Amino acid sequence: MNPNDVLIHTPRYILRKRIVLELLHRYEPGRFLEIGCGRGELLPYLVEQGFEGIGLEISPEVLPLARQVVSPYAPTLSIVADEKPLELERFRYVLALEVLEHIQDDAAALVNWRKWLDRDGRLIITVPAHMKSWTKSEDAVGHYRRYERDAFCRLLADCGYMVEVFWSYGFPLTT
Repeated sequence: MNPNDVLIHTPRYILRKRIVLELLHRYEPGRFLEIGCGRGELLPYLVEQGFEGIGLEISPEVLPLARQVVSPYAPTLSIVADEKPLELERFRYVLALEVLEHIQDDAAALVNWRKWLDRDGRLIITVPAHMKSWTKSEDAVGHYRRYERDAFCRLLADCGYMVEVFWSYGFPLTT
């Protein structure tokens, strides 16, 4: 089943997917890990660009759909439900798209994710911007924060990352 046949995507999702695929198109294909892959909708697009990898999804509600989405692409794609099978794995790319804001200790998560990156690997991450844009819906979906650009860059640097590319996307269509 192609998830795009049954799901209606928000403009924010469409913009994020486009920008991530455009960014990855600049790099050589390689192995990836997508942390919090949700329904696995992005994974087939990565395969089409020559990537192979693993989706990590801990939500029991969406895990079966993610596994269904990637099953036609096995063994190029797979889904795991926890970190244990990834203990010895390394990836050229680690993706975390709209995940970090759901984690209370974001710095600890960023440091932890480094263990999966190859020496010359890249973290590709998206987060919601601007605390002034906080709404009650953020609480409802389990967000702890939104990020300001300078503070986010400092956080990444403090956790051992070097910012290579930083895009703000969505405005004026979304915030």
